Amino acid sequence: MRSIAITLPVALLVTGCARHHHFQPSLNITETMTDSSIGAGQGDTVIDNMLVLYGDAETGVAQFYAMDALPPSEPVHTIRLTKDGIDLIQHPTGFTHHPELGTYIGNTVNSVGTIFSVDLDKAIAEGDLDNAITRITDDDLAVNGTRPEFVRYEDQWLIATADYGDTDNQLRLYNPAILSKRTRTSIDKILVKSFPCPPFVQTLEWIDDLGVLVLVQNQTKGQGYRLTFCTLEESSLNQLAVIDLNELADELEGFVVLGDGRFVMVSSSPEGNVHLGEIKLPRR
Repeated sequence: MRSIAITLPVALLVTGCARHHHFQPSLNITETMTDSSIGAGQGDTVIDNMLVLYGDAETGVAQFYAMDALPPSEPVHTIRLTKDGIDLIQHPTGFTHHPELGTYIGNTVNSVGTIFSVDLDKAIAEGDLDNAITRITDDDLAVNGTRPEFVRYEDQWLIATADYGDTDNQLRLYNPAILSKRTRTSIDKILVKSFPCPPFVQTLEWIDDLGVLVLVQNQTKGQGYRLTFCTLEESSLNQLAVIDLNELADELEGFVVLGDGRFVMVSSSPEGNVHLGEIKLPRR
């Protein structure tokens, strides 16, 4: 399905409530549009200089757009998250890629999380997952789903994921080399580290040049926009700043920084589900 852009009169400037006096990010939404091809949007990421928007439409789907032609219109690539015509990743929650360590897609159905290791080249070439799944791992350590994102912790690339709930949430760091060969995350040595985590995390965004992890959250269950900027310390998440976008009341699902002073946010709404804007991120 073709994406239809709808320009809305949105110009929202938000400054973070800083927890660290040297780190005060701000963002400005400049345009809002509808991408009907992703259905209920579930997240976004950047892979090989392309913006990827993903969601659960008629099936799970990921749309790849050229970043030099935003706002997105016609996708460069489309991957239906199906195998042999069956909707395999019905509710994608997390899509992360490392050029050497592979590609992982999260799926959350009835609060149960599953992490799929994917041969991305095959998935792009064939447009589905028929021959692209290399491992399926039950995230049985997770509570209320999984949302994988590559992060760098102590100079090691790991896969982070977080629980979605109101209390007792954890952010977990998994070893991708072991994860890609196991069927359950509870198997010994996959889990490297875990931290207490704030509530209602939908997806994660790692900003590598700052060493900052963004928790993409709802303010309450299934509603609201919150971005929590933090660092991964020895035994805890160190919150640097929190941004609440109180003018937007639907369900934030994804946030990605494009690297050129822009960002994209995705919600699950049927209309106005993609927000584009400018962001200022200070050095730590």
